[in-house]
Amino acid sequence: MFMSDGGTTRPAIRVAALLTTLAFAGIFVVVLAMVLGGNNGVDPRAEQLAAAREAVAARPADPAAWAALASAEVGDQDLPAAVRAAERAHRLAPGAPEHMSTLATLLAQDGRLDDAVRVAERYTARRPADAEGHLLLAQLADRQGDRPKIARLAYATFLDLQPDDPLAAEVRDRLAEIAPDDGAVADARTGAPTPDAPATP
Repeated sequence: MFMSDGGTTRPAIRVAALLTTLAFAGIFVVVLAMVLGGNNGVDPRAEQLAAAREAVAARPADPAAWAALASAEVGDQDLPAAVRAAERAHRLAPGAPEHMSTLATLLAQDGRLDDAVRVAERYTARRPADAEGHLLLAQLADRQGDRPKIARLAYATFLDLQPDDPLAAEVRDRLAEIAPDDGAVADARTGAPTPDAPATP
């Protein structure tokens, strides 16, 4: 999905919904616990957070445990702590797309777009065939505003890998908006010239 941001078209990060999902997951656990067991004066969200912290203490090398802690910290509205937990999960499993997208999304939500772009760049360098990773990188760089070449290349790579994706038409439209007037867009495989790297006459 694409949205308008202050009159300037900006792409909404597809996995930005992940942050909402994480937050609502925490809320769902709270509601479910209250329905099944009653409140009894105990905050179920605090119990969830405590359980997640116990899990990482017991299994410090388990990326899933750190990802669960990131989710619990989001539910507790502690974004910096959620970022730290997501960083541990990504560091333990750098090739796992779910941990990369969680970390990049949380970093962007925390206002650290430069760091989010770097995380996505390293991931796509490690897994160049992951179309979703390239789309996330493109949208983060596009949102950042001062990395047009990275955004164009990543959008083009996504389209090259997934030309029939349901979002392909929207990506093409966005790419046309940020591409030069003559429509030249670098091909991610051939390194065709862009305005940032003009062809030599």
